[in-house]
Amino acid sequence: MFLIELFGLDGQSARALLQHYYPRHGTILRGLGEDDIHEAERFLELLHDIDRSALQPDPALAGEIARLPAWKLIFTNGSRNHAILTARRLGLDGLFEDAFDIMAARLTSKPAEAAYEVFFDKFEVDPQRAAMFEDLPKNLAVPKAKA
Repeated sequence: MFLIELFGLDGQSARALLQHYYPRHGTILRGLGEDDIHEAERFLELLHDIDRSALQPDPALAGEIARLPAWKLIFTNGSRNHAILTARRLGLDGLFEDAFDIMAARLTSKPAEAAYEVFFDKFEVDPQRAAMFEDLPKNLAVPKAKA
């Protein structure tokens, strides 16, 4: 559906493009990024153009995040804009210094070690002194191993 809308393809052509990208690159996003980074960005924005109305502000969560003693970052496999809009909808805007997304990670997603290396380097994060919170436990294996 995304490829159809993004590129104006018919279903058969979209399927052929998917079959081209997936085996060669592992994900459509990575394939798009290697061909044309702007198409990958467009794909991500289309993918994350979602209805967030079911999300409600969470004052308790906002309070707990605010109480954390260090600066705070979002590290997402999604787009930066998606992370910011979702945080805003949850009432968490203003609590994070920045958001690091899959584009910043050079189209490498968590839990790959390379994604963390780019993140750690960009923000000068010492994994031995950092706390990371994650919705998928497998995404904590690399930071834990570096701690």
